[in-house]
Amino acid sequence: MSHGARRLALQLDYFMSAQFAGVALASRNGLYRKAGIDLKLLPTCPPGHEAKVVSLAYQRDPTDCTYVGCMEQNTLLPAMLSGRKVTPVAAMFGRSPLCLAGLPGAGIHGRAVAQEALRVGAHADTVELLQRIMPHALVLELDRAQKLDMLKSGQVDAVQVYDVMETLKLAHDLESDPEVLHLEGNAFPEVVLGYAQVLFAPSQALGDPAERQVLRAFLKATFDGWGQAIRDPAGAAQAVLEVQGESNHWVGSKDFVEESVKRCCDYVKLTWKCGTLGVIDQQRWAKASRWLLDTSSSNGCSGSEGAGSIGGVGGALDSTLWGPAEGQVDAHPVSRS
Repeated sequence: MSHGARRLALQLDYFMSAQFAGVALASRNGLYRKAGIDLKLLPTCPPGHEAKVVSLAYQRDPTDCTYVGCMEQNTLLPAMLSGRKVTPVAAMFGRSPLCLAGLPGAGIHGRAVAQEALRVGAHADTVELLQRIMPHALVLELDRAQKLDMLKSGQVDAVQVYDVMETLKLAHDLESDPEVLHLEGNAFPEVVLGYAQVLFAPSQALGDPAERQVLRAFLKATFDGWGQAIRDPAGAAQAVLEVQGESNHWVGSKDFVEESVKRCCDYVKLTWKCGTLGVIDQQRWAKASRWLLDTSSSNGCSGSEGAGSIGGVGGALDSTLWGPAEGQVDAHPVSRS
């Protein structure tokens, strides 16, 4: 740690793994240290509690440490709407990898389209979303640790997974590809989930110029790390293997982790805008917000957070902290379905 480094505590929304390869690689290659940041990962918290953890930590210690959290847009917005005073500033994944996995031959796509009463296992923070998408399903709250075993034992027909990791683990265990039902796809054409691995900070901290400087330095190091991961997935996999623990959600081999890193990088590339990774597009954010919170409008302006902030449902998006300079035009926008 360099002299005078600023402490920054990061609350991830999942175990340290390939899903955060950019963070792991930036840390391993000293990018945070060079940016004057002493990065600390907070302990894994229950799904959906990340905004609460960051908010309460900032209230206890607003001066000695900078706090950043990570959540999916579909879980962050309800937390903001409930009163958690946090503001999204960037995103690691340009789309959500959220999907359902079923055993080979289970026919979950056709059964979902036919509105059969599938038994679906989900994390606590996603039960309501899945029940809305699949009103005829029986959506059961499951712990992260038990969901894959319950699927393999036939206790549920499908489980919530990311198609960058748990689907690979199921393919490894079953020696056959699982059935995958994407929540943004032809089965549910109206669904708009928005971004995943959204990075947010306490709203009050964003009013402090010194804190904004630290946050920009953190974001630059993080997305430089992701850029390195895109160019060198094998090196990123090694960085992940050095810091991830054991879990039944992945296989602890270099080949497995490297494939998972590559899949994650495909989602990270979707945030590319004007030569910068991690940028949240205001219109795409607003469109997803409207669907996720089932409201007719998510427009408006929050004057306290800068000209690039979008108020409305669930709180503001601060687009002035991270992104292209005003007036910059992306000559090669990423194609998004």
